[in-house]
Amino acid sequence: MIEKELKNSDIVFYGEVIKTDSVSGNFTFKIIELFKGKYNSLYIKGKDDNSCSLFPKTKQLWIVYASY
Repeated sequence: MIEKELKNSDIVFYGEVIKTDSVSGNFTFKIIELFKGKYNSLYIKGKDDNSCSLFPKTKQLWIVYASY
């Protein structure tokens, strides 16, 4: 399953949740280590699109597989 997600994702990184807003569904990660893809900033913002059952909580560490 990891190989499939690596192949299908535009960006894969290990990061810390810095900020969340459960009302708007927005969140911000600080990228600690980038495994796949390119990103020119230390921070990356995202929005919950209901495809994921988990919403990130502040100060948690995640491995994120995502599409731009």
